[in-house]
Amino acid sequence: MRCLVLLWLSLCLALSLASCQLLPAHGLVYQVAGGSYQLSSGWPGKPQQLLQQVQFKSATTTQEFLLSVQMLPEQLLLVALSPVGHELWRVQLSADGQLQHQGVAPFSERTFALRLLAEMQWSLWPVAQIQPRLQGLQLTEQAGLRQVLDPVQQQAILQISGGGVLAVGQVTVLQQADYQLTLTTLEQEFL
Repeated sequence: MRCLVLLWLSLCLALSLASCQLLPAHGLVYQVAGGSYQLSSGWPGKPQQLLQQVQFKSATTTQEFLLSVQMLPEQLLLVALSPVGHELWRVQLSADGQLQHQGVAPFSERTFALRLLAEMQWSLWPVAQIQPRLQGLQLTEQAGLRQVLDPVQQQAILQISGGGVLAVGQVTVLQQADYQLTLTTLEQEFL
């Protein structure tokens, strides 16, 4: 009997590993609040590059830096620069699903890199392209305010004001319980 149980467990493990190998390489998933979001590996709009001023506020800290964002159909690239131009961190997602991240903590952590990309996509991608990629979460948009909702807890896990708009001077604010991120677009270049 014990041999049958071990054989059955081995078979289940083999099948689960085989099914994981069938997933596409670009199946990067960000897990949050009991739900998940499958990242898009490319920008659905016109290729462009942005330079944004970023202000990060939490209960214990305030930080400012510049963010260079390159959005292409074949890749997404975010590079943070100190006020004097030194690279702080870099996150790159290619069309084949390869995620590269480096720099100062917490940006050097894979989970944080996935979070950055997910929140960027929730802020900028058309809502209709985000919804099918959400599992156990919902994205709503009304009067310039986007909210990522946890339907089980019946609360917003992220609020985004000014989302979905790309223009010089545009201010986008992302707010969660533990932080607020304000992005002001300084430059926009179509590639």
